Amino acid sequence: MAGFPGDSLLVLPIFLDRYNKNVLYKTNQDRSIREQRRRMDNESTHEYQSLLTVLHECMVACNTCYQACLQEDDVQKMTECIRLDRECADFCSYFEQAISRGTAYVSELATTCITICKDCGNECKQHNHDHCQKCAEACLKCAEECQKLLA
Repeated sequence: MAGFPGDSLLVLPIFLDRYNKNVLYKTNQDRSIREQRRRMDNESTHEYQSLLTVLHECMVACNTCYQACLQEDDVQKMTECIRLDRECADFCSYFEQAISRGTAYVSELATTCITICKDCGNECKQHNHDHCQKCAEACLKCAEECQKLLA
C-alpha cells in the first residue's frame, strides 16, 4: 500500500485497561476530567439510590415469579403472569442501568415503569401463589417509588 512520506500511525491518548475496564488517559488534564465525571456519576446515582434498590428488587422478584410460574401445574392459567413478569423484569433492569449511566430520560422511563409495574403487580395479585404475592408487592412498591420521583 502506497503512503506519503511522514505518514505514521496515530496513537490515541485514550485506551481501555483490559483488566479492570477503566479508560486510561495520558495527561493530568484528562485524568482530572475523568475524576470529575466519576464524581458527577456518583452524585447522580446517589440521588436515585432508593429507586435503584427498588428497581433491582422488583427485577429479582419478577424473575423469581417467572421461574416459579413455569413450574406450576397449570401453566396455561399463568401465561399473562409469565408474560408480564418478563416485561417488568426486563424493563426494571434496563431502567436501573439507564440511571446508572446518567440517562436524561429518567422521567419518561419512570412513567413507563409505573405502567408496567402496576400491570404486573395487579396480575400477580390475582394468583394465590406465594411467589406471585411477593412479586405483586415488589412491583407495586416499585411503581410507588417511580411515582414519588415524578411528584
